[in-house]
Amino acid sequence: MTASNTQSARLHATHNADDRALPGDLTCEAARGGVDQTTGVRDVDGRVRLANPADHPGDRSAAEGESARRIGGGWWRAIAAGAIASFPMGWLLSFGAMLPAMLGLFFFALFGLVIGAVMYRVASRHRPIPVGRLRIGIWAIVAVCWAISMYFEVRDFAGDKAREALHRVQLLPDGMTRETLLLDAEKQVHETLKRDHGGDGFFGYAHWIVTSSRIEYRVATMDKPVVLTSVQNKGWWVARVVLSIVLLWFGVRAQVMPLSRVTDRIAANNQALPPNTAP
Repeated sequence: MTASNTQSARLHATHNADDRALPGDLTCEAARGGVDQTTGVRDVDGRVRLANPADHPGDRSAAEGESARRIGGGWWRAIAAGAIASFPMGWLLSFGAMLPAMLGLFFFALFGLVIGAVMYRVASRHRPIPVGRLRIGIWAIVAVCWAISMYFEVRDFAGDKAREALHRVQLLPDGMTRETLLLDAEKQVHETLKRDHGGDGFFGYAHWIVTSSRIEYRVATMDKPVVLTSVQNKGWWVARVVLSIVLLWFGVRAQVMPLSRVTDRIAANNQALPPNTAP
């Protein structure tokens, strides 16, 4: 009986010593099968807390690298989606840009919001995204959309002026049809830009608006030439270009910049977790 009592006392003492193990004593905990050494430790009162990520720098570095790759890939996909959405939006903006009284500026802000919403939708699962990346992506999309809008504006300029000339010609010359007059007027617009303004591309078009904004188209049946002008000339056109860029940037930025913050749901979950278990 004495030997049996002594053995029972030793087992009881060993069990009590294990229960009083320090929180960081993972070896004892793992031996008892209580806690995985790579996931957490048991506190004195029996509760389990996650292990400090600093205890496993290799795992933390791998997780951070994977997170950076995931965020980068998601943001690049958002930029690609924004660029795709910019093509139809830019084409439509080329028509609205020349509306009188600068009414078309409203559409630059509106379509900027639409493009930004597309980008937000694609990248929302990868938030938070660094602010620097967001700013670069925003300006890239603004440049793409504005360039598309300006491309169509310049491309269609000669045709628009030719149709304007056709509507203002009261009597067609002998042997000239409406189609031939359109072709002749469009040809003269191109020749004027090339001869007097250095080309019929963007720079020639911009130089014509800023310096002249006037093309004279002569018709044999009219004593005076048909004067073709721009809806927005000289300083007004420059102001419209600057404001269109600003409003387009504002629309895209308003939708995209919230990606720099975590969602309310994630923030609420982090607050609900104990301090040592928040991700």
